Amino acid sequence: MRQSSGSAFLFERKHMQYATITGWGKCVPPATLTNHDLSTFIETSDEWIKSRTGISQRHISHVNTSELASVAAQHALAAAGIEGSELDMIILATASPDTLIPNIASKVQADVGATCAAFDINAACSGFLYGVGLASSQIKSGQCKKVLVIGAERLSFYLDWSRRDTAVLFGDGAGAVVLEATDEAIGVLGYELSNDPAGRDILKSTFGTAMDRFEASSLDFYIEFMAKRSSTCYRRHE
Repeated sequence: MRQSSGSAFLFERKHMQYATITGWGKCVPPATLTNHDLSTFIETSDEWIKSRTGISQRHISHVNTSELASVAAQHALAAAGIEGSELDMIILATASPDTLIPNIASKVQADVGATCAAFDINAACSGFLYGVGLASSQIKSGQCKKVLVIGAERLSFYLDWSRRDTAVLFGDGAGAVVLEATDEAIGVLGYELSNDPAGRDILKSTFGTAMDRFEASSLDFYIEFMAKRSSTCYRRHE
């Protein structure tokens, strides 16, 4: 392995390598919300939900998305028989992060003792598959040998529980896999990423984004808070 003068790592290779899953883990909250439970406070029924979605129950978390992700990650690393310090990259797919800044992949990174690249991606329901595709590309290109991919959501926090069209669809949980380089033509043999923008407004949340309608006092506080945190960041790197 060679390390450049920057922070990028290049792995020497003589031929094509493939990405194979060597470990996997999950974190499923113990609390469940069944269709019958929903029918007690929303105008719906078990039959209505099942016939349209196939869903019988969903799990509801009392902890943040990053905590779900960290537990799943630790299980995946244990199954793969490796330490977090051996990872070359962490990719965390989520549409419900604890924070927009910093990314929550860095929280998982700290929890598992990794020092590699770590970032979030948001591709909604397909986010985990995008993550696996990106991880496979990094391994095939020789940039990485071991990548942790996580899909984690705590969507129950964002739901309007009076609306049966969306409240019945989502739950909470996390899953993770470790992908490692192999010379054998196994694992992720290929993939195709695509997107249809035609229905992008069918399901939408602006909560916590620049489109969110803050009150003036809230916005003033937010700007002041960010300014204070920025000065702390500058001092750290002096």
